[in-house]
Amino acid sequence: LAVFDDGKTAILCFFGAYLLTTSLIAFDANRLTDGLLLRATRLIFRLDKARKIGIFQTALPMLAVMIGMPLVLQTHRMVLSHLSDAQAIAQYSLAAQMFLPVAAVVGAASVSLWPQFAKARASDSGSSVPHPLKLSVIFAGASLILCCVGVLLAPMIAPIISGNKVDISPGLGMAFTFFVVCQSLQSPLGIYLTDVSGLRYQSLCVIAVVLSAFALCLLLTPSLGASGPLIATGVSILVFQVIPYSTRIVLRRRAMELK
Repeated sequence: LAVFDDGKTAILCFFGAYLLTTSLIAFDANRLTDGLLLRATRLIFRLDKARKIGIFQTALPMLAVMIGMPLVLQTHRMVLSHLSDAQAIAQYSLAAQMFLPVAAVVGAASVSLWPQFAKARASDSGSSVPHPLKLSVIFAGASLILCCVGVLLAPMIAPIISGNKVDISPGLGMAFTFFVVCQSLQSPLGIYLTDVSGLRYQSLCVIAVVLSAFALCLLLTPSLGASGPLIATGVSILVFQVIPYSTRIVLRRRAMELK
């Protein structure tokens, strides 16, 4: 901002920093795995070989899973821009900076469980790791506590951050809390279901979440404002992710125990 006096240019700083850090991570990961990333990159130009080793069996479902929630979050602002006003968009954006990091931390913690879940699946035994449903409840409880603290602090923090131009109402804070808790419930469940059949199952559920969340956003936003998209997405996650994932995991672990 100081050099170019242009907010649009300043946004590029984030992407530049992100590109730099991810490039360094990729370089280090390639070194630690003896060139695995470079060998995998070559497969992009050899689709016949990629098909033979079954890369698309997991890659395509994983793509759907990974872009599903970011796509939903982007539609929130789009719906607000059409069905609400600029103040609602500003409130949503400011609240997102306070509450979405909680979901990001839970997501990172869930990813760290993947090696244990994969090992348990490979050995056909789930006894070596905590039950995914138990972890789901623990993560959701931790998110609820952190978000409730955020709701209490929002009236004091929001004016400081926005220069007394934007406030975060308790209703919006609770809507974000509901969304983050729902997302925290499904995170460890989704990480558990990362084998071939599990990813295919997840991809169908994510598609249902994207479509239903968008439809509910259109329905709720005119009356609820900035809280509408969050409530809509939270409900969709509960119905099309948390419940289906939990059911599949219970059935799978029960089958493991019978073996």
